[in-house]
Amino acid sequence: MTLHLPAGISVKASQSAPQTDPGVVAASGNAAGAELVIGTYSAANNTVSLSVIKSSGIAVGEFATVNCDIAAGVFPASGDFSVSNLTAVDSNGAAVTGLTASFSATIN
Repeated sequence: MTLHLPAGISVKASQSAPQTDPGVVAASGNAAGAELVIGTYSAANNTVSLSVIKSSGIAVGEFATVNCDIAAGVFPASGDFSVSNLTAVDSNGAAVTGLTASFSATIN
């Protein structure tokens, strides 16, 4: 899935760019305990691509938390973010259909 960030919002990806720094992307909710959680950041597109692998499967619902940085003077609203490109496959690589991507934002 791809998370589109509004202007003035970014994530840290300085240690091994484009992979996000540790703690930026974490498995959460139904993906807790995932074997692999990767975020890659495109500064040019201001997007974070999320990949989560959990061999026991992930139920529909929350699966990742993305911790963003907000530039001084920027006041984002939840509606300023969007998601696209949800791709879900089972352990055999077959597409899981009928899913849609959504998100919620907590801005502190």
